[in-house]
Amino acid sequence: MSGVWYAVLTTKPHVEALHMEHPLGYIAGIALVNLGVGVPRLLDGSVVEDGVLTSGAVNLICGAMAPVILVIYMANRLLARGEDGE
Repeated sequence: MSGVWYAVLTTKPHVEALHMEHPLGYIAGIALVNLGVGVPRLLDGSVVEDGVLTSGAVNLICGAMAPVILVIYMANRLLARGEDGE
């Protein structure tokens, strides 16, 4: 579910359709929720059972990928501004 929201919030047509000029706060909020759910599961050892990742790992992985997505999104915005300014 989180991956879907990241995809929606980082593509221009979806951002315009949702009337969000800056979805960074939404992405950061989703990341914090994912980390808030994933880190306790990691600490209590329920992320891996019998050598297999459980569904609790998804929150942790999505929360860890959010900073990467944010950096790419911000770089894309900066490049778009540079092209518009020329």
